[in-house]
Amino acid sequence: MKLRKKVYITGKVQGVGFRPFCVRLAENLQITGFVRNEQNAVYIEAQGEKRTVQEFINQIQIHEIPQCSIHSLKSENILIQNNSQSFKIEPSLEDMHSSHFLTVPDRATCTVCLDEIKNKRRNGYVFNSCAHCGPRYSLMSGFPFDRPHTSMKSFLLCTSCGVEYANIQDRRYHAQTMSCPTCGPRLTLLNGFLNTATAQTASILLKLVDLLKSGEVIALKSTGGFHLACDALDETSVNKLRKIKNRPEKPFAVMFSSMKEIENRFQLS
Repeated sequence: MKLRKKVYITGKVQGVGFRPFCVRLAENLQITGFVRNEQNAVYIEAQGEKRTVQEFINQIQIHEIPQCSIHSLKSENILIQNNSQSFKIEPSLEDMHSSHFLTVPDRATCTVCLDEIKNKRRNGYVFNSCAHCGPRYSLMSGFPFDRPHTSMKSFLLCTSCGVEYANIQDRRYHAQTMSCPTCGPRLTLLNGFLNTATAQTASILLKLVDLLKSGEVIALKSTGGFHLACDALDETSVNKLRKIKNRPEKPFAVMFSSMKEIENRFQLS
């Protein structure tokens, strides 16, 4: 017995690879229909044998998607569509009247993306990300979580990235923040916003290290906002930052590269 159900899911279900998960699951279970983002939810229409449609819904609820959390899932039967031949991701539906949004914070670069930075097509590319890692909240300008609603909207995917984006077996399938050295953002060093010097990533990073060691205050801008940095062990540099920020006494956040480094300087509870 065939049936078609519409499924409405709320929670942290955007920006976590939820739609690609649904497509892969539907293919495995021979379910047809579609999934799409809406302003504050994910909407699915699933068609197939009664048993497999129910299994599809059950598998969604016991997902193992990192950082994804389902707050509610509602489903009901709808009319079967005889022309339903596959399961796909449909364009997102925007509802400007919705006022309750949930998203996920930025995620640290995953181990696979880190490996690519060392030796593959994205060698040395500091903005590397996939459907499972990278910036989320910091680059969003609206909902649903799609590239046009992020600061990546100006960076059109190159041919190679487009192939990855469309490949259901690729971890970058419908990854909204993905890019590469050919089509994505590039590191640029600006001195006082007057003279611009664009060079290789490694040389720019080494120059930044030299500037920090010499007591300069650096403003780092990624795909999100700005991060002001200085050498925390240089009192003159810290006081310069305090003057810039008009923050004479309130403590600053201090960055460490590892827990071991912190334990060398502090007695932790």
